[in-house]
Amino acid sequence: MEKPLVIIGSARKNGNKQKIVDFVFKGEAYEKFDLLTAQIFPYNYEDQYPASDQFEELVKLMLISMIKPNHFYTWFGFLLQQIFCV
Repeated sequence: MEKPLVIIGSARKNGNKQKIVDFVFKGEAYEKFDLLTAQIFPYNYEDQYPASDQFEELVKLMLISMIKPNHFYTWFGFLLQQIFCV
């Protein structure tokens, strides 16, 4: 079974959202994708993206659990649009 992906969109690196994730998974393996440090570039009509773009890495994982604070809704909404409207 693949590890679940947890997308964390918090402005604090090890804040309450991370504590919730740690509590829920209690030592189970999971893949963490932190929007604070992620490099996701905007859509490019020429389909040319830098090698450091992490969007495809995010899409390839199967199970997605999402945790976000309200003030990150613009980033999060953009991310959801990119995942489900491709």
